[in-house]
Order: sequence, then structure tokens, then C-alpha cells
Amino acid sequence: MESVLKELKEKPLELRHTEVEHDGSKPAIEPGAGVSTWDKNALLDGIEKGVPLKHVETVDKSKPVIEADVHIGENPHQKLLAEVQHAAVMREIKHHDPLKHVEKS
Repeated sequence: MESVLKELKEKPLELRHTEVEHDGSKPAIEPGAGVSTWDKNALLDGIEKGVPLKHVETVDKSKPVIEADVHIGENPHQKLLAEVQHAAVMREIKHHDPLKHVEKS
């Protein structure tokens, strides 16, 4: 490492001149384009005044279409859940150790 540093200090590097054919770093701006000014107050006044809107007819198809002859029944999930809970309670009672009599002293 020291030899490299020593060599760099003794002989300065000579860089060769290069020609750049295509410089892609410069932004591509179309001719005639430039920075313009705008009137902020006029824009805000236009927003405050508002614009008259035309009435439009909309067709809302987001609601589900349920035909008249279709009847929606009760969800059986609640009954199933009650049966599962009842079975769990019965299983716990069945496998529960019998209570032992303890006398107070």
C-alpha cells in the first residue's frame, strides 16, 4: 500500500484529452420550451367562483341484483356453532374428575 502511495506522489498522472460524442447527462429540452409565470390569485379566484356543472345520468350497478323469486334463508352457522360449543362442554363434563369431599378443619 505504501509503495502505491509513494509512486503516486512521485509521478503525477497525466490524463489524456477525450472527446465526448454523446453526453446523456444534459436534459432534453424541446425548442421553444421555457419557464413561464402564472397568476396564482386568478387561479384561486376561479376555484372560489366555481364552475357550473352539467347534470348527468348515472347507472349505478354496484348493488347486487337479486331476482324476485329468490329467497334468502337463515344462516345455519349459528346453529352449528352452538352444537360445537355444546359438544365441547359435554366432553369436558364427561372427562372431568369427580369432586372430592374436603372437610374443614
